[in-house]
Amino acid sequence: MRNYLLIWLTVFSCVLIPATMFHLIYVYFYHHCDPKFGCFATLELLTLVNVIYALLASISALFAFKMADYSKQVNFQKSLFLGLIFFSGLTALISSAFGLKLAETFGIPTAVIVWLALTFLISLWILKVVKKQNMTGA
Repeated sequence: MRNYLLIWLTVFSCVLIPATMFHLIYVYFYHHCDPKFGCFATLELLTLVNVIYALLASISALFAFKMADYSKQVNFQKSLFLGLIFFSGLTALISSAFGLKLAETFGIPTAVIVWLALTFLISLWILKVVKKQNMTGA
């Protein structure tokens, strides 16, 4: 249970913080604000979207962790932690760059399904790489 909480917290915070910082710089330094609502409301909306994408990414990572059956073989190790941080950084980059465009183009239900599938596949790939690295002893 502790491993699941660590995975959820790691993925959630490592997706949310960089994506929010990206949007903070995007809104305040480049002044890409909504003329009707202003910069603060634009940042609030983008942060809300980031929270939703971070929740979806952390749920996907938990399912991938459970599906890979990683928790029964080894404890929460440094290589897994670094792999999750890499996964979270990658998903934060993708969500910052394409998250809103995906929802605007295809609609919210499609964006949620695509995001869950994408983050699930990325996290499964990273868990398999970490598991293979631990088995080879590298």
